[in-house]
Amino acid sequence: MKKIFLQVFICLMCFSAINAQINYSDDFEAYAAGTTIVTNNPTNWRTWGSTAGGAADDAYITDQFAASGKNSIKIKATSDNGGPEDIILKIGNNMKAGTIDVSWNMLVAEGKVGYFNFQTTPNPGTGWAMEFFMNKDGSIDVVTNSKPFSNRLSYNPGKWFNFRVVIDASNNLWQVYIDGECKGVFRNNLTTVSSIDFFAIANGEYYIDDVVLNSDANDVKVYSGVEAGIMNLNITEGIQIAGTNIKTSVQLYNVGADTITSIEYSIKNGGDVIEEKLEGLSLAPNKSQNIAIPTAIKLADGDNALILTLTKINGKEDELSCNNILNASAYAVQPAKNRKVLLEEGTGTWCGWCPRGAVFLSQIYPSYDGYLVPIAVHNGDPMTVSTYDKEVTSFNGFTGFPGMIVDRRIVVDPSAALAPGLGYLREEPDATLLIGATEPEGDGSMKVSVSLDYLNEVPKGYSVVLTIVEDQVKGSTAQYNQANYYSGGGSGQMGGYENLPNPVPAAQMVYEHVARTHDHSVKNMDAYPAGEKAVLNYTVKLNSDWNQDEIKIVAFLLNTANQVSNVDGVTLKDAYNNGFVSSTKEKILVNSGLTVYPNPVQGTTTIAINLDKPTDVTTNILDAMGRIVLTKNYGKQNGHAVMNLDVNNLAPGSYTVLVRTTDGIATHKMVVQ
Repeated sequence: MKKIFLQVFICLMCFSAINAQINYSDDFEAYAAGTTIVTNNPTNWRTWGSTAGGAADDAYITDQFAASGKNSIKIKATSDNGGPEDIILKIGNNMKAGTIDVSWNMLVAEGKVGYFNFQTTPNPGTGWAMEFFMNKDGSIDVVTNSKPFSNRLSYNPGKWFNFRVVIDASNNLWQVYIDGECKGVFRNNLTTVSSIDFFAIANGEYYIDDVVLNSDANDVKVYSGVEAGIMNLNITEGIQIAGTNIKTSVQLYNVGADTITSIEYSIKNGGDVIEEKLEGLSLAPNKSQNIAIPTAIKLADGDNALILTLTKINGKEDELSCNNILNASAYAVQPAKNRKVLLEEGTGTWCGWCPRGAVFLSQIYPSYDGYLVPIAVHNGDPMTVSTYDKEVTSFNGFTGFPGMIVDRRIVVDPSAALAPGLGYLREEPDATLLIGATEPEGDGSMKVSVSLDYLNEVPKGYSVVLTIVEDQVKGSTAQYNQANYYSGGGSGQMGGYENLPNPVPAAQMVYEHVARTHDHSVKNMDAYPAGEKAVLNYTVKLNSDWNQDEIKIVAFLLNTANQVSNVDGVTLKDAYNNGFVSSTKEKILVNSGLTVYPNPVQGTTTIAINLDKPTDVTTNILDAMGRIVLTKNYGKQNGHAVMNLDVNNLAPGSYTVLVRTTDGIATHKMVVQ
């Protein structure tokens, strides 16, 4: 057996009967390959279900891999759900004072995962103090009883690495080392430690070698003067939009003898470093406090690696440096110009799991309004639009409710739609969309135009879908009752639905993003070069029961692969302001700054537009039916052109001002009184 030298002691295979001190090291060279570890050493090891060796969950000694010598412990899942191998390294009985220093070498097979946890009691299954997940991409997730460890940990798949944890149980400080480098310190609500559980989770295959354990209940550390640490670098959860400023906070804890009155720290974000000092604190010994970092951090596109370092406490350096550094990652996406992503949710009031989709949209949509366009496509209830429902449920990959189709590319559970949705934002669209409309007639009919300004050359075969979406939809009949399988909390929390009955009465339900119409009549469009424009005209009838203040018009462009190239959604008010455009191939002047003032107008008004170069300007006034009722030629104009318009001969009502130049057109709503 090879020697393993401990920092405090040199002791092989010894165990204290009173559990005041445990010294153990093992390289597994003394055991025969093919035998089991608990059978060989029941003093320091047991299985999850048994103290005897040779059980089904006992792990085997192998000579397949080794960090040193030729032997190691192999832990490999043979079941789709993980297991059965599940072995326990004994530390002590409910240790809540003293120190625990444990390390081992570990190899996670490529394409596989690894896992272990710290148990609070000698008999496993009572409490999980810490859990470590070695993912196949090389990242390590740490889950505590209180809050996930915010520091980023990693390893090299298929390579041996050393993992070490030093636990100051008296002060509840857990130091984590990988390959000898301290990765941070954290605390846990469960303050007792008794064992380490190595379990073969699903797709698990990993190897353990060179175990070293020093556990001493009598080694109680006391810090004099200033000694503080930070943990839980709190950042805005989820993927962010690049350029966003986010706020952070940390939990500051005091294990020294002095009250903390000030801290100094630095924040590194890529190449940028911020150094700050916070004064006026009053953190007593053995207390902790959440500290807000006043300076916002601006996120760049991609992975933002954030490192916060506590440099001084009360103007002094403290005793323990390992607990002064936190690192975290914030991921941001830089959207392509004018790009939005479509989320189509298949749902229904009869579907007991469908509240999940509504909760997801309510949680993420406010943060990403302007980038995500959601539509709830109902099935089997009074809000169903049969043609739209059929188009969604027949989409390749849609298998059940709730289901979220992201940009007509993939189908995911609603809770998993954000990441791919924001990822698609990076892709440049083939065209921008501008939606305009006339105000409804007495019967609710209105004209809608969708202007497509092509940024890329597109082949023949594109199509467009137009739909009316309504928010704040309510109903009074039993068909509006929402089935709710989350009622009672047995299926976990779900945005408050766990506190509601099954079904939720219609009087308590409000439905959002409800598709009211569906028009996919525009198919197999002509090919267009970049720089060209197409305008599509529709007639839409609004139901008198719909709340026009909660209506949006949504249009999206589908490519030849039936994927969304771009989408836009506007309120009725914005559609009226954009104005209805008759079918034409003239280019829309998106950045013209066209204004009409005063508006509403009596007698005369002023038209102003920004022009890049000298050009002939003609203005057409269109009535609510899209008919030209007035034309005026202003001749050659340039720069910020200001032109008067006499509307004395126009009847009161809503009109569209269409300004035409040699480069294209711009429109604006005008009301004549």
